[in-house]
Amino acid sequence: MRLRKDIEMAELAHGAVQQVVAAFLRKHDPMVRPAPHDELFASGMVNSLLAMELVGFLERRYGIKFTVDDLDLRNFASLSRIAETVLAKQAASAGAA
Repeated sequence: MRLRKDIEMAELAHGAVQQVVAAFLRKHDPMVRPAPHDELFASGMVNSLLAMELVGFLERRYGIKFTVDDLDLRNFASLSRIAETVLAKQAASAGAA
Protein backbone atom coordinates (compact mmCIF):
# COMPACT_ATOMS: atom_id res chain seq x y z
CA MET A 1 0.00 0.00 0.00
CA ARG A 2 2.84 2.41 0.83
CA LEU A 3 4.51 1.77 -2.53
CA ARG A 4 1.27 2.59 -4.33
CA LYS A 5 0.94 5.84 -2.37
CA ASP A 6 4.57 6.75 -3.14
CA ILE A 7 3.96 6.13 -6.84
CA GLU A 8 0.80 8.26 -6.78
CA MET A 9 2.67 11.09 -5.03
CA ALA A 10 5.48 10.90 -7.60
CA GLU A 11 2.97 11.05 -10.45
CA LEU A 12 1.29 14.07 -8.87
CA ALA A 13 4.64 15.82 -8.45
CA HIS A 14 5.59 15.01 -12.04
CA GLY A 15 2.31 16.41 -13.33
CA ALA A 16 2.60 19.51 -11.15
CA VAL A 17 6.06 20.34 -12.53
CA GLN A 18 4.76 19.86 -16.08
CA GLN A 19 1.91 22.29 -15.36
CA VAL A 20 4.29 24.89 -13.93
CA VAL A 21 6.57 24.65 -16.98
CA ALA A 22 3.62 24.81 -19.39
CA ALA A 23 2.36 27.95 -17.60
CA PHE A 24 5.85 29.49 -17.85
CA LEU A 25 5.93 28.80 -21.58
CA ARG A 26 2.39 30.20 -22.10
CA LYS A 27 3.44 33.36 -20.29
CA HIS A 28 6.06 33.89 -23.00
CA ASP A 29 3.78 32.81 -25.84
CA PRO A 30 0.05 32.36 -25.11
CA MET A 31 -0.30 30.17 -28.22
CA VAL A 32 2.08 27.51 -26.85
CA ARG A 33 0.18 24.47 -25.57
CA PRO A 34 2.66 21.58 -25.38
CA ALA A 35 1.61 18.05 -24.53
CA PRO A 36 3.81 16.18 -22.03
CA HIS A 37 5.95 14.48 -24.69
CA ASP A 38 6.02 17.19 -27.38
CA GLU A 39 9.55 18.04 -28.50
CA LEU A 40 9.93 21.63 -27.31
CA PHE A 41 13.07 22.53 -29.29
CA ALA A 42 12.34 20.59 -32.47
CA SER A 43 8.87 22.15 -32.68
CA GLY A 44 10.22 25.67 -32.15
CA MET A 45 8.23 26.22 -28.94
CA VAL A 46 11.50 26.83 -27.08
CA ASN A 47 14.71 28.43 -28.33
CA SER A 48 18.06 28.70 -26.56
CA LEU A 49 17.30 32.08 -24.97
CA LEU A 50 13.96 30.91 -23.57
CA ALA A 51 15.65 27.70 -22.39
CA MET A 52 18.11 29.71 -20.30
CA GLU A 53 15.25 31.76 -18.85
CA LEU A 54 13.47 28.50 -18.03
CA VAL A 55 16.57 27.13 -16.28
CA GLY A 56 16.77 30.22 -14.06
CA PHE A 57 13.04 30.05 -13.36
CA LEU A 58 13.23 26.37 -12.39
CA GLU A 59 16.22 26.98 -10.11
CA ARG A 60 14.37 29.74 -8.27
CA ARG A 61 11.01 27.97 -8.17
CA TYR A 62 12.30 24.62 -6.96
CA GLY A 63 15.40 25.67 -5.01
CA ILE A 64 17.75 23.61 -7.15
CA LYS A 65 20.96 24.32 -9.05
CA PHE A 66 21.69 22.92 -12.48
CA THR A 67 25.27 22.00 -13.33
CA VAL A 68 26.80 22.22 -16.78
CA ASP A 69 26.20 18.47 -17.14
CA ASP A 70 22.49 18.97 -16.41
CA LEU A 71 22.14 21.42 -19.30
CA ASP A 72 21.91 18.62 -21.85
CA LEU A 73 19.09 19.31 -24.33
CA ARG A 74 17.65 15.86 -23.66
CA ASN A 75 16.87 16.96 -20.08
CA PHE A 76 14.74 19.83 -21.44
CA ALA A 77 13.34 18.23 -24.59
CA SER A 78 9.75 17.91 -23.32
CA LEU A 79 7.58 18.78 -20.33
CA SER A 80 7.93 15.20 -19.14
CA ARG A 81 11.75 15.22 -19.34
CA ILE A 82 11.92 18.60 -17.59
CA ALA A 83 9.75 17.25 -14.77
CA GLU A 84 11.97 14.17 -14.45
CA THR A 85 15.08 16.36 -14.35
CA VAL A 86 13.65 18.77 -11.75
CA LEU A 87 12.43 15.95 -9.51
CA ALA A 88 15.79 14.16 -9.77
CA LYS A 89 17.62 17.37 -8.81
CA GLN A 90 15.29 17.86 -5.84
CA ALA A 91 15.84 14.28 -4.71
CA ALA A 92 19.61 14.66 -5.04
CA SER A 93 19.49 17.92 -3.07
CA ALA A 94 17.39 16.32 -0.34
CA GLY A 95 19.78 13.37 -0.16
CA ALA A 96 22.79 15.66 0.13
CA ALA A 97 21.24 17.69 2.94
